[in-house]
Amino acid sequence: MEEIGLTDPRWIRAGILPYLEVEGTRYYAIGIDRDYGTLMDFGGNRESFDRDIVETAQREMTEESYGVLGSFSREDLENSFILVDDDYIEFVLPLSADRDSDLRKIIAEFDFLRRFDPNPEHRGMMWIPEATLRLIIESDLKTVRHVIYPRLWKLLRRGGFLEMFKN
Repeated sequence: MEEIGLTDPRWIRAGILPYLEVEGTRYYAIGIDRDYGTLMDFGGNRESFDRDIVETAQREMTEESYGVLGSFSREDLENSFILVDDDYIEFVLPLSADRDSDLRKIIAEFDFLRRFDPNPEHRGMMWIPEATLRLIIESDLKTVRHVIYPRLWKLLRRGGFLEMFKN
């Protein structure tokens, strides 16, 4: 963790890519961008009041997911799998073990809360199976640029997502 330097000012964007395992399949929670309909993480830019990039990730996750995915402690994020690329960090970790694993129920809760947000960043959220996400990341960006936010694609591809769970 120390080699990444979470207080380093070069980190200007952070996100969290949480997942749940249901009946042997890993599903990633991902937002659907309000303007373009592309897949997005729950993340954003570091603000001047954020102590460090961990705080940025925590704040952005809470704001953009309306808290339906739970909260992640500093320790959770520091001990997660961390992907880095240029000025962007993504924390990849499971949802809390006590979180309800009914994927449809979590989406319904998100959709309900989103109706009260006058300026939502995401038009929705979805659970994407790991195999599908891997297929998108393995694809050429020209092919998938209308499917996934290009900076997220680049981070996941260059940051090590495809190697993340290999033994």
